[in-house]
Amino acid sequence: MQQLILINFFSVSSFIATVFYLLVSLFVFLGIKDKSRATVMLGLGFLFSGLLALSFVPAYSINHPLMAFHRWGTVPMALMAYPFYAQIILHFPRTNFPRSARALLIVQVIAAIVLSGIFYYGTFSAHRIYHFNGHFWDFEAPALTRLVGLMILLNLVAIIVAGAAQMKASAGSRGLVGIVTAIFVLSFAVTAVTNVLSRDGLMPRDLHQTFLVLMSSVGLFAILIFYLNHTTDETTFMVKIVGVSLVTFMVVLVFICYFTLEAQEKAYDDVHRQEAARLTMDQDYSPSDLEYLVVYDLEEKGFRHLRASETAQTVTFRPLEDEFINTAMFESIAALAGEDWKQKLHALLKKSPANFAGYRALLEDRANRAGSATELLGLMTQATRGIAYQRKKIQALPEQDFRHQLQERIRTFPDELAPFQEAIRRRLEMSSDLQGAEEKADILRMFTPFHRDGTRLYRRGEGTGQFVAFMYGDLREGLVYEAGFSYNEYRQHIHRMGLRLALIFVAIVFVVVVGFRFFFLGTLVRPLDRLLEGVREVNEGNLSVEIPVATPDEIGFLTRSFNGMVQSIRTGRHKLQEYADELEDKVKARTAELQDTLNKVQELKEQQDGDYFLTSLLIKPLTGNWSRSETVDVDYLLEQKKQFSFRRWAEEIGGDFCSAHSIQLRGRPYTVFMNADAMGKSMQGAGGALVLGAVFESIMERTRMMSGLKRQSPERWIKNAFQELQGVFEAFDGSMLISMALGVVDDESGLMYYINAEHPWGVLYRDGKATFFEQEQVFRKLGVSGLEGQISIRTLQLEPEDVIVVGSDGRDDLLIGTGSAGERVFNEDETLFLKVVEQTGADLNAISNRLREIGEVTDDLSLVRVRYHRRAEGERSPDQIELSEEKRIQAIHHFRAGDNARADALLQEAIDLDPDNAAAIRLIARSHLQKKEYAKSLQFVEDYLSLRPADTDMMYLGAFLCKKLRRFMDAVDYGERVRLRQPGFVRNLVTLGEAYFGAGNRERGIKILEQALALEPDNARASRLLEKVQSVQSSSVTSAAEDLEP
Repeated sequence: MQQLILINFFSVSSFIATVFYLLVSLFVFLGIKDKSRATVMLGLGFLFSGLLALSFVPAYSINHPLMAFHRWGTVPMALMAYPFYAQIILHFPRTNFPRSARALLIVQVIAAIVLSGIFYYGTFSAHRIYHFNGHFWDFEAPALTRLVGLMILLNLVAIIVAGAAQMKASAGSRGLVGIVTAIFVLSFAVTAVTNVLSRDGLMPRDLHQTFLVLMSSVGLFAILIFYLNHTTDETTFMVKIVGVSLVTFMVVLVFICYFTLEAQEKAYDDVHRQEAARLTMDQDYSPSDLEYLVVYDLEEKGFRHLRASETAQTVTFRPLEDEFINTAMFESIAALAGEDWKQKLHALLKKSPANFAGYRALLEDRANRAGSATELLGLMTQATRGIAYQRKKIQALPEQDFRHQLQERIRTFPDELAPFQEAIRRRLEMSSDLQGAEEKADILRMFTPFHRDGTRLYRRGEGTGQFVAFMYGDLREGLVYEAGFSYNEYRQHIHRMGLRLALIFVAIVFVVVVGFRFFFLGTLVRPLDRLLEGVREVNEGNLSVEIPVATPDEIGFLTRSFNGMVQSIRTGRHKLQEYADELEDKVKARTAELQDTLNKVQELKEQQDGDYFLTSLLIKPLTGNWSRSETVDVDYLLEQKKQFSFRRWAEEIGGDFCSAHSIQLRGRPYTVFMNADAMGKSMQGAGGALVLGAVFESIMERTRMMSGLKRQSPERWIKNAFQELQGVFEAFDGSMLISMALGVVDDESGLMYYINAEHPWGVLYRDGKATFFEQEQVFRKLGVSGLEGQISIRTLQLEPEDVIVVGSDGRDDLLIGTGSAGERVFNEDETLFLKVVEQTGADLNAISNRLREIGEVTDDLSLVRVRYHRRAEGERSPDQIELSEEKRIQAIHHFRAGDNARADALLQEAIDLDPDNAAAIRLIARSHLQKKEYAKSLQFVEDYLSLRPADTDMMYLGAFLCKKLRRFMDAVDYGERVRLRQPGFVRNLVTLGEAYFGAGNRERGIKILEQALALEPDNARASRLLEKVQSVQSSSVTSAAEDLEP
């Protein structure tokens, strides 16, 4: 009589998971008094997970068809566990959606019950099959299994959605909710993926079971630790010790079970491979668990039973013929050696049968990449996993319309199986007369496993006949043997070690659950109980408590400290009584002293408010909007945090500063704006703002009065202004620092030149969308010593109706609430300001109001709004503009046809019709450049830059042309402007160096060329020019230099 219960790795691991879930559920979570709703849900989730694992224990331990009904336990338990895990998230750390949570739970539970009923009805009389890869019985009900899997996937999505909603609603606890959600999703998603892979043959079942237990235990261990450390429910110290210890031992024991039983599996295979080989050579040898020995003759194409038990005689070997042949082919290929092994391989493959066509195509393809037969078979071993997966998918195809379904399936084959795919197509063309079941069986023969002898195989006979088989190939005799051994003996072999491991686990659980409490009774439990009892008595007013110190450890130290604290309270209460008796006299004396102090404080406060008032009067004339532009509108908002009153005036003071002016540079109007924030609060910040305003106003006044400053380019002007401000504040040696955003807008073209000194990023509001137009900080605050590197100017081409919003860090420093521990929670999302700008349409007052709706503004708040709109133009009609554009397009066609003269004429006509046609001006400038008409090209370049000053490439072309025309100072001006915009533009640096040499500034030219070589050490042009400069006098440098093409 066969043994009923046979334990293996799957049995032990499921048993371990069962004990863990049920103990933690019943004694940790559900055992807590006055537990929260989240704790109840967590306990129920663990309970159903434990019942789910319990359903697997008999399924893996008992080899009987009735064990297929274990699915009647796993399906409802799995469907019932997920809803409670979603509820945990919705109730932790607090319940934000009570109605939605209740509705979701009801829907999920009803769906679980209904789907379980459907599964029961559909599998009651379903065919039962035995899975050797997992050693368990199951129902053959793929449609119902897919339906259950879909429901589990929907439950997993519900967990993710619940986590996202809870994170959005829990402003101060998003991190906690996110961690809990991530643990649940990872724990369940990984095991779902490995389950699919194991069922499709892409992963061993024992590896999936290891992932299942490991991810569940580690994931839910993390939940246990995380929840116990963050829940507000009252839990005991022993519960935490026992729970943590239990799970730790469980995880370790799972690994021990896996490696121990895996070693038993390998030992079984090694012994029975040797027995199979010995059986083919020793007819008298008969192992006790041998059931049959069969041989296949490769020449006669037939099977002979050499030995067979009564049960083994029911095994049908004729359908396995292809597998014997494939194993013989494997061993024949493995035996190939020598340099001509590929020729031998091709000869061998030519003799292979038709059903081997797919493997033959793969072998011929892989042979080109292999250096030996052994390496070739190694490559094939990787491919056979994919073939086994595709075989399962094709087996599941319906027999009706099989050919069409198969053609659709093989289109999904990966590239590595392309030869196999082509072999199937040829097979379909040759077997066009087959249909339905016959055609399916014919195709599946091509997928017969291709493995070496000694591979463990499983065979079925009639009834309960199950066997473990090993092949052995005798190629010299043309025979392939297969020895079949008792499957029950194999299970008993694993059972002996599995039983020991299960008993060890039971002993560990007993020690942890029962023994730990006994072990820690004297050193932990009783001392803690006594200490807690003393705390309760003190809370009730008994100050005569004194707890005996049992052990000189940490708890003993706490006990001594508690006794000392109680004694201090006793002494303090006695002294307090003495003070109460003399209280009236002391109160009078202290009241008189306090009144005197208050009078002095009031005098000092009046003096301080006077200082505040004077400072605010000094700053006020420096702050304002003095811009007068027809195309650029500037508005600002300034709200200082410090409010004060002096006599009859109510004012505010702080370190934020806003200013805007209109200036003329090279005859063009520009609008200058500044937003800044001085370091420090109240008076300190106001001092910095006062100095900044005075220096900035001086720069503005000098620009209006001095013609030399008006001749500067906007790039040079903003650079000089920044350097002057930096120099002033650097003199304060770090005691006065300013963050600043400084911008200059071309009123005619809308081009903005911009420098940011560690100020919050500026915002571009365009077409209802707000974005940061800068993504990195280039400069430190004004006043930070050691300004390093090349100053670079950021440029931004504004389009009509674009709005620029810059502001101080008060826009981000919002107090948005308090955390669970009472700490203040500040906004940390810098993109929040973008959303506010979009919601308010970039209106400054609306922005201020919206920020205060979100939270409390904790710092000075200043905002500057710059809007660009194009001046109305009525000189040219739309017809002229359209005709001008048509002529430009015609000119492009003539350029492509080689008719440059006609193209130039058309471009000139286009410019006459529309002098603002920048594209036409750019084309004609390039045309004159190609003809080396540098003077004409430069004229059009200058016209173009007056319309499109943002085009840095054309500005570089201007520098190049001025150098060609020996207008070296103009070339220097253009080159320096390009350098301020793009410090790393190497070609410009080389051209600029040449211009400096031509202008007679040899030292500056050498410095610029050295910068170019630092950026591009292998630049031959710069190297040759620098060598010539260093070897000849500066007067001959220009004549020695070669022309540099743009």
